Formats: sequence, C-alpha cells, structure tokens
Amino acid sequence: MVMSNQRKKDEIDIEDLRKKVSQIFHQGMSNLEYEKPIKKIESIIKKYPQVIDEQRLLNLATLYDHQAFTEKTTKKRLEYENKAIKICQGVIKKNGDSVHTAYALWGIGRVWWHRKNRKAIIYAKQADRMMRKVTKGEEGMPLSVAVVYDILGNYRRAEYWYLKTIKETDDKFGVYFDLLSFYFEQKRYKKVYDILPITKKLYSKFPEEFKKTKTGKIWLKRLNEIESITKSSFFGGG
Repeated sequence: MVMSNQRKKDEIDIEDLRKKVSQIFHQGMSNLEYEKPIKKIESIIKKYPQVIDEQRLLNLATLYDHQAFTEKTTKKRLEYENKAIKICQGVIKKNGDSVHTAYALWGIGRVWWHRKNRKAIIYAKQADRMMRKVTKGEEGMPLSVAVVYDILGNYRRAEYWYLKTIKETDDKFGVYFDLLSFYFEQKRYKKVYDILPITKKLYSKFPEEFKKTKTGKIWLKRLNEIESITKSSFFGGG
C-alpha cells in the first residue's frame, strides 16, 4: 500500500514537472528570453529524465532555434540550430504520422526559415500536409508556409497562403497580425486599413498579464505604429 501511494505520488510529481517545463517555455517565449529557460529546462530534465516526452522535447527545440537566431557568432548559432534539428529528427523517427511529427517537421523548417533558405518551404509544406493527414483535414499549418514564402520574397505565394490561413483559422491574432504586417511592408495601405480593426480587437482579448510581457508590448507598439502610418499615408495621400 505504501509503495502504491509512493508510485502515485511520483506520477503526480512528474506531471507537475511537465507543467512547470511548459510554463517556463511559454514565459520565456512571451518575454523573448530563451537562454535562461533552456538552462532551467535542461536542469529539470537532467535531474528527472522521466519528464521527457514529445511535447517537452519540442518546447526545448523551439527555444534552441530561437536562441540560435539571437547568437552573434556562427559557431554558437550552429550549435543551437543543430540541437534543435537533432531533437526534431528524433521526434519524427519515433512518432511516424502524428501531430508531434508535424510540429517537428516545422521545427526543422523553422531553422531553415531563420537562415532564409528555400529548404524551409519543403519542411513547411510537409508539416502542413502531415497535420492535415493526422487531423483528417480539420487542421493544417498554412501559416508556416506563408511566412517562409514571405521571407524569401515570393509575395504572391505568401499572400495566397496568408489568406488560406485566414480562411481556415479566422479567430487567431497571430494570423491577422502577420498578414497586417505583410501588407504594411508592401505599403498596401487599403488592405492594412481593412483588417486593422479585427487585428486590434483580437489583441484586446489577450489577458492583461500577457499584454505586460515583452511580446505583448512589442505587438501593441507595432499595431500603433502601423495604424499611425497607415492613417497618414492612406488618408493623407502618401
């Protein structure tokens, strides 16, 4: 009986630790801090390896590739990128057709996206197809394809995939924010003006706690900047 209770306690502790890892991950991403969360999560995993599962691995991979993007030396950047790719490859090999595999494919694609390499298109589309396959068409990852085409300068294809994302997931702030930024950078102010209200409305629905994070503040600043310049250019004839 004592052993059974202890086993149950251990299982609860592991789930609590997994929740803690997810919390560390989300807080880090929201505040654009990657190195400290990486160290905290690596420390937890080292002490409690049973915490490791696909979700925690993908969280760590995401932090690795975002940290890589901030590194100033090629050596350190490649070090973090390779760690991210290795984790994602392991998830793909272990899980076959699955949601985790879809995210892992995009995890690799995200590294190539940050490098502005066309290989990102291959992985982004594979991730989208995989997600559609395992969710029986209910969900895809079209935004990943859109942002890759965008950064590579293929704006016609980028717009197609942005609009495809809007059609499929019309209630997500990130989708509208990316499309808004896309039109703004091209100085297509009529398009910006058309979707600015819904983007602002979606932002307003975020919890106040999130709005105080670095990401929340950056998004709001960007929205205000886009609104100000668009009004000046669109109505002022600029």
